[in-house]
Amino acid sequence: SSSASSSTSSSSSVATPLRRNGSTPTNSNRTNVTTSLSCEEFNSLLLCLAVADLRQLIVTAKLCSSAALSGKRRDELVQIVSRHSNQQMTLWGTSSMVRLCGLLHELTGPWIQIHPTAYRIMQQCLLMFFLNESKDMYQFLLIELRQRKYVAYNCLRSRSVFPSRSHFEEYQSALAHDAEMSEILMQPAAKAETVALELLRLASEKMIDVHTEEKRNVMHLLKNGLTFMKTLQPTVLDAFDAKHVYTGIIHHGIQFLERAHEYVAAVEHLCCLLMSPFCSERRGKWWSRLALNVEKHLKKPETALDICLLALKDVYLRTGERRAVEDR
Repeated sequence: SSSASSSTSSSSSVATPLRRNGSTPTNSNRTNVTTSLSCEEFNSLLLCLAVADLRQLIVTAKLCSSAALSGKRRDELVQIVSRHSNQQMTLWGTSSMVRLCGLLHELTGPWIQIHPTAYRIMQQCLLMFFLNESKDMYQFLLIELRQRKYVAYNCLRSRSVFPSRSHFEEYQSALAHDAEMSEILMQPAAKAETVALELLRLASEKMIDVHTEEKRNVMHLLKNGLTFMKTLQPTVLDAFDAKHVYTGIIHHGIQFLERAHEYVAAVEHLCCLLMSPFCSERRGKWWSRLALNVEKHLKKPETALDICLLALKDVYLRTGERRAVEDR
């Protein structure tokens, strides 16, 4: 598909530069391209630019002086252009963006839009190939073209990373929720609380249910969880289970319950985490946090002492964490 037909594509599709021998569009077809860019398409094209191109765009469009851009990171440069474009679109509509879109298109060259379905399939292929969501198509192509090589090793096919397609899709969905929680943690607490608690609720539904009336005995829960953990043999493949990702979401979400003074709910979620087989490296933090909430906020020092004694029996407690529990 050509750049001139980009207006017929979905607004959520992904813009990708397509350079052919350094050619640039002529003035006659540039207008058709630039006037049809939506806000989503504009921001998508911005992400295709290198740092030097972003600086050139900002200076040429007179959004900021070159001296003021010194030391700016790539995400900060993108934010400058995005903020200006959003203001222009809000005040004057799409006609005010023609010049800025023209400058952007000169820097990117001809481009195409990938359909959202095709882009999603590409993301799934990359995730299955690398088992790492941070890898991109660039690294994938380097390996395919044999420009990057790995040490020869034997593949053991006795166990699949994902037992079925549904397990893989659940894992990918969990990664999307985890990315959303990571963004929330960087925002002011007041703005993030509602969304964070909703993500916490969603993650809790995927884990062990500890919110029924007959399961509210904290010590009974913890003893069962400790017995359960002693029978487990964690493997590296546990990290690719959706519940492993949701465990991390609950871990970060508990702080929002504590800020809202919902300490009973926080204790229940900590019990849920201690009953799960995932993220064993965080168990020391969960035990300490649980004992603190029970002692200071629920005013049950005897129960907190029992929790500490029970925590010392946890085989996954690290040396420093064990010392902290002993001190408590």
